[in-house]
Amino acid sequence: MEYNAAEQLLAGFAHFFPNAKTIGSYVGGELIDGAGETIQLYDAATGKPSLAYKDGGEAVVVQAAAVAERAQKQWWARTPRVAV
Repeated sequence: MEYNAAEQLLAGFAHFFPNAKTIGSYVGGELIDGAGETIQLYDAATGKPSLAYKDGGEAVVVQAAAVAERAQKQWWARTPRVAV
């Protein structure tokens, strides 16, 4: 049986992302497929390609920034105000 790094990685993350079919970016509670350039990883022991995935790309970065900004505002709203 041939080792498949992508399958092994997805199997390892199955508990957290049971419906994942590809490797992606975790944004706002969802796993989002990348739309950027393909990133190729290599097995350090053999020098052979082991895993390739799509980089998030600009759209994912914009979405992640928007989600982070909303979360920050929610966190601030929960922070008790202390009089000085």
